[in-house]
Amino acid sequence: MLDQALKSDSVSLCVAESGAAAVFDRGEFSRRVPARWLRMMVLSVEESDSFAPRPALSTVIPTDVRLRSISYLEEFDAWDVQFEGENQLFRIDRDRLGASSDMLLGDGPEQTPFNSSDQPNRQIDSETLESPAAVRSFLD
Repeated sequence: MLDQALKSDSVSLCVAESGAAAVFDRGEFSRRVPARWLRMMVLSVEESDSFAPRPALSTVIPTDVRLRSISYLEEFDAWDVQFEGENQLFRIDRDRLGASSDMLLGDGPEQTPFNSSDQPNRQIDSETLESPAAVRSFLD
């Protein structure tokens, strides 16, 4: 069930599943993006110290992240995303969102940041992001 939909030409980002995920559509390509993944895309400098040990990043984002709203800003060609329990708006531009989605294009099993084509046998629970390696590969 789509709660909210906002379009940018041929690209759209919609809140789905009562905020548990978003649906990213680009032409014929469609992808469900868990809210936690979106929240990780917008980690701020205050939340993530680049010199801190990488495993700490997985504890920064709670596992029960929910989207509150998505607003498309035509002048920036980006979306402002707000999460439940947070007053701050986070901006995700088309390039950032599209780059994370390009991993799914291609033949073979569905690709995610956690089972990329260079590591086809690696299986990690994408909903909880418990593995530090999963967080590293997602942020790289």
